[in-house]
Amino acid sequence: MTPEALIYTPEPATAGVLQQTFRQFRIKAQIADRPGSILDLLRRHKFDAVAVDCRDETESIGIFEMTRRSESNRSAIMFAIAPKNVDKKSCWGANFQVQSSTNLGRELSTCLRSAQSMILREHRRYRRIPVSMPVRLLGDYGEVIVECLNLSEGGICLNGHVRDSKSSTVNFHLYGTDTTIEAIAPIVWKNSTRMGLRFDNITPRPKSTLLGWLDRQLAR
Repeated sequence: MTPEALIYTPEPATAGVLQQTFRQFRIKAQIADRPGSILDLLRRHKFDAVAVDCRDETESIGIFEMTRRSESNRSAIMFAIAPKNVDKKSCWGANFQVQSSTNLGRELSTCLRSAQSMILREHRRYRRIPVSMPVRLLGDYGEVIVECLNLSEGGICLNGHVRDSKSSTVNFHLYGTDTTIEAIAPIVWKNSTRMGLRFDNITPRPKSTLLGWLDRQLAR
């Protein structure tokens, strides 16, 4: 799997330039041309980078705020595509500002050279490794045993469904090791059969084992 970016712009020509430039850096880019469509994608998918056309200041600020409030995408690397006459405050929450001009592709390439390691780190943090193992889940609903579907540095996807809880903790024996992982892990999304939890706190030694395990799986 390659890193993924989400591009918002209502202009097809701008979308084409941005998408092609991301591809040159081996980043898959998906395009949204309406505010409603980008907000829907932010709720349903994890992106490593988000690029927003800031020609409409109010609209762009709303998108940045929604991204930073999103449980799955709040740490995405963000690019503001801003023309000269747009005040920089419209780029609230962006990591990089790219000047919208006839050299847009070149401008974005310059930013991506600086941002590439950040994007790869974000991708690594949420790269999901399929693995089946039992997981003990504790919360306001009590204690349940559910099946792990996939695992990443940033969280875990479980096959099961529980009611909402103010807090939750996961505990599992990491497959193929003698290490037990325990973490505070709030539920960030769920449907009728599955749920995703974000790791908020893992002690250093088990986390180091988890990172080593993930690196070995990614190298296969």
